[in-house]
Amino acid sequence: MVAQEIDYLNDLIFDIIENLTYPWLFVLPFLVAITFILISKELKPLNKLSNTLASRNPNDSSTLDENTTIELKPVVKALNLLFIKIKNMIEKERRFTSNAAHELKTPLAAIKIQTEVAKLSLDDKDSLIKSLNNIEMGVDKSTRMIEQLLALSRLESISNFENLTNINWIEIINSTIKEVEFNAKQKDISIDFLYDEDIKTIKGEPFILSLLIRNLLDNAIKYNEKGTKIEIKLEKNNLFIQDNGKGLDSKILKNIGERFLRPAGQKQIGSGLGFSIIMQIAKLHNLNVNFENINPNGFKINIYW
Repeated sequence: MVAQEIDYLNDLIFDIIENLTYPWLFVLPFLVAITFILISKELKPLNKLSNTLASRNPNDSSTLDENTTIELKPVVKALNLLFIKIKNMIEKERRFTSNAAHELKTPLAAIKIQTEVAKLSLDDKDSLIKSLNNIEMGVDKSTRMIEQLLALSRLESISNFENLTNINWIEIINSTIKEVEFNAKQKDISIDFLYDEDIKTIKGEPFILSLLIRNLLDNAIKYNEKGTKIEIKLEKNNLFIQDNGKGLDSKILKNIGERFLRPAGQKQIGSGLGFSIIMQIAKLHNLNVNFENINPNGFKINIYW
């Protein structure tokens, strides 16, 4: 081979290249065409799904047809689960907006009526004072509801807290008891706080957790009769708040945590959002909450972590 002439070797090389190239020049276009057809066929369901999603009406909450290729089925199932979650969330928010509008409409209508009554009672001092007191109660109810709505809205917009600190339950509870002490004394309600020294530490937002305790104590004071006793007991990883009051109706207890849920004929000013706020705060701090009536009478809340 070393002795072969260079021209012969060049001719040999060109012959080999030519013999390899010509078949590929004929076969390659067919391979490209077949590949394009196969890829287009395989991508057709994906393109169909893409067009369906692109042309989908924002108000359309129906699920997608899962009768598709094996490869796309997991994607379609995941999208359907997402659509169901979005549908439930939208329905929940619409119901919340509708309930909020209704709940705000009632005290505003009462305020308007009492204002008309006050105008007609300018010469009757007793009737005038009564109407003004009713107006004040209506304003207080509306204000309380708006405050609770804003608090719930802020809590639901929080996905996680920044700058978490170790929670000192004893300090938070003692501070909250002082805040509600005046209201408790007005109804001759006593609050006893017992605690263990060895408490399992959790991280959280102290102010938000104080709001949870405040709502629980506010409810216990507001909706119980005079002379009720409230007992708070803090153990290693449990917080119990219980009273010897009348407890909750079984229907209310079953649906506790729903927004605007209030017992029928309730005279106390409230928004029906207190337990919703409590549940949201507990969820943000990975706390478990259990509510139950006590025999023969009373109500008990157990928060554990």
